[in-house]
Amino acid sequence: MNHHKTLRTRRIAAVATVAASAGLAAATTGAASAAVAPAEPTTARAPVTVSITVTGDTVSGTATSTSRACLVGKQVYIYQQVGSRGGGDDLLFHAAPVMIEGPTRGTWSAGFNLPAGSYYSLMKPTSQCQRASSRTVSIVTAAALAKTPVEVTIEAQGTDLSGRLISTSSACVTDREVLVYRQRGGRGGGDDRLFARDTTFVDDAGQATWSTGNTGVEGKFYAVVRPNASCLGDSSPTVVARR
Repeated sequence: MNHHKTLRTRRIAAVATVAASAGLAAATTGAASAAVAPAEPTTARAPVTVSITVTGDTVSGTATSTSRACLVGKQVYIYQQVGSRGGGDDLLFHAAPVMIEGPTRGTWSAGFNLPAGSYYSLMKPTSQCQRASSRTVSIVTAAALAKTPVEVTIEAQGTDLSGRLISTSSACVTDREVLVYRQRGGRGGGDDRLFARDTTFVDDAGQATWSTGNTGVEGKFYAVVRPNASCLGDSSPTVVARR
């Protein structure tokens, strides 16, 4: 009697062991299948361009894209540039809707009576659309027209950055601070950082120069001089410094 009971118990235990092993094998196979499951394909974002134009004290422009979805219901953001573009101080001045004029084109307008200053337009990225930004344009008042123009230059000799400040007025080049920014990504994209600064030196010939000395740092750089009460500001082209 006990002998039969023992055999029956052993058979039940064996069946349970086999079932557990099968379950573990199925779970392992499922995990392996999940591990090698192919990744979902990613969709490339559609390119977008945005422009800006000044007419008196009004700014307007166009927006284009190969995807109509990147234009319909979208906004163009107009920023007033403060100091160097993308330096973190730019002010969101206005947002204008894109008015559709065709399958790949729209227009926008920011109204009128904008104050004097520098402006650029921007369209923010989405999961389907790339980011886009325009060049910087200026709205100039009569007072600004009375200021003296200034040009700042930059050159790289290895990792030594230097340049000149040029103006018809000696007051606009004497003891002026020149800011050197290190460009990261697209210029003015918000990631540029102040790298160095120097005060101009005017030699006996009246030439105003500035220099960072040998920084030992490679990268893309541009120079900025800010406006003051009598003189306009300026920014140089971008140069590449290499050791």
